[in-house]
Amino acid sequence: MVAELVGLHRHATRLFYHPLRQIIVKQLEKVSPFIGPIEVDGSYFGGRCQSKGERGAGGNVPVCGILQHGGRVYTQVIPHAKR
Repeated sequence: MVAELVGLHRHATRLFYHPLRQIIVKQLEKVSPFIGPIEVDGSYFGGRCQSKGERGAGGNVPVCGILQHGGRVYTQVIPHAKR
């Protein structure tokens, strides 16, 4: 589409835009704290069952975690998790 707008061959426009896209990717990698594969998981912590027959416990705190392979673990408490 750009090639049609400027009147150039599509290969010429690709040669122009490819280095620009590489620069954009490098800049985005600097901004993002995650490079490579990551794992995301959520869980509930806390709360105590009053008897053995209860299935759920009140007072649980929902937590989300992100693990970067070979790197750090990031966690965040979810303050208002209704569903």
